[in-house]
Amino acid sequence: MTGSGASGPNGGTDGSRVPAGNPVGNTTANPEARGWRRLGPPGLLAAGVLVALAVRLPLLPHESWDFRGYLSIWYDFIVANGYFASLQYGFSDYNPPYLYLLSTIAFAAPGLSDLLAVKFVSLAFEAPLAFLVHRIVRLRRPDSRMLPILAALAVLFAPTVVLNGAFWAQCDAIYTTFLAACLFFLLKERPGAAFASFGLAFAFKAQALFFLPALCWIAALKIPAKSPGKNRGKSPGKSLGGGSAAVSVAADGSAGGGSPTVGFPTAGFPLRAILLAPLAYLLALLPAWFLGRPASDLLLVYFGQAAQWDELALGIANLYQWIPNDWYPFWPLGVLATVAAVSGVAVAVRRSRALPSADLLVTLSAFALILVPYLLPKMHDRYFFAADVFTILLAFHRPKFWYAPLAMGLTSVSGYHHGFRRPAPFVPLAGAAVVPLLLLVLLGRQLLRDLGYSSRPERLPGRTLREFARRSRGGPGPE
Repeated sequence: MTGSGASGPNGGTDGSRVPAGNPVGNTTANPEARGWRRLGPPGLLAAGVLVALAVRLPLLPHESWDFRGYLSIWYDFIVANGYFASLQYGFSDYNPPYLYLLSTIAFAAPGLSDLLAVKFVSLAFEAPLAFLVHRIVRLRRPDSRMLPILAALAVLFAPTVVLNGAFWAQCDAIYTTFLAACLFFLLKERPGAAFASFGLAFAFKAQALFFLPALCWIAALKIPAKSPGKNRGKSPGKSLGGGSAAVSVAADGSAGGGSPTVGFPTAGFPLRAILLAPLAYLLALLPAWFLGRPASDLLLVYFGQAAQWDELALGIANLYQWIPNDWYPFWPLGVLATVAAVSGVAVAVRRSRALPSADLLVTLSAFALILVPYLLPKMHDRYFFAADVFTILLAFHRPKFWYAPLAMGLTSVSGYHHGFRRPAPFVPLAGAAVVPLLLLVLLGRQLLRDLGYSSRPERLPGRTLREFARRSRGGPGPE
């Protein structure tokens, strides 16, 4: 056996003797192997996908208020006005990329009911989202085949992921998929693809902006300049995800190369990469413009969305559950408070000596996706969806935060009463709003340690998770 060695005389990791020809982890030849370990990673993945499909099937006939009042009307308009030709009209308050998908499925499957067609568009992105989560965790845990698969299955079985598309007919999995792609490409040191993915995420949903602070914080990290040499401008072919050690990111996106550009927020990324975000967004609007929709309408879609509701919080467990809606005229103060909080974190990141690492990038991402919808006014019930997914990534990068996806998932579901056509939430949202606040405090403490503002030593992951990681790799785990 290679690696850090075995504790048993014949390769057993627990001190027991292993028969010759039966390597550790070979559950086929081990009669004591039980449960899911007999399946192996591919079998577990296949079984998990089948169960995930089975869970969603009974939910498909449900018609939510959003479907009846908006989505079905838009779909009927698309069918009645020539499919793609309908995109010249401003019949929807959603951005055109989502309407492209509705038009495509309406044209390609005319016999499909409007309910199934709308839900299929959302469900089609849940598999890519789970795949990207798998790839991100695989970067961090390259020696484990099981942990990335468990992370992907955790996404497929997350309550908000299951309910959002199959039950509610909402499409938050689409923009979250592109946000996961953005993080994946950052870890692979491909900033151009990362910012293009972010631009596409924003083209589908304005909520993608919740991830923008994370990009700014990552860019604010101080990047050490590379000394001149023969490897200037060349990437060593390694990613940030391949271990726990910090890896510097140069201005050209390669590890340990080049000097950073000057100025925030472009300190860690080349300007040409950053410009791909607005370019991707504008390219996503071009088909609707070519079909005849005025450019002014296309560029003002999100402004129209923001002006629709006069509520500080609409079914979301955030700060404004504790503030009466009589204070709504002062909602711009909430925006200023959010900007101040994001700027404060940026200053703390910039003044630190921390280098980018997979753990730090995932923590910053999860922190941003909780912080922004928690502090911003006029937020809706589904706006923690991306945070639900990224806290799963956080738990698999930092096992001591195993409770984060559970807490965020249950908090988000508490506001899903609109999807169930219920007039009142399942639990008082004022009480549920405590949970994201506690997570922000705990993640904030972790970030202070990561950034060097706390001398408190890092605690090792729980023994159970460490043992599981060791057994998944077939060797001793890190101590």
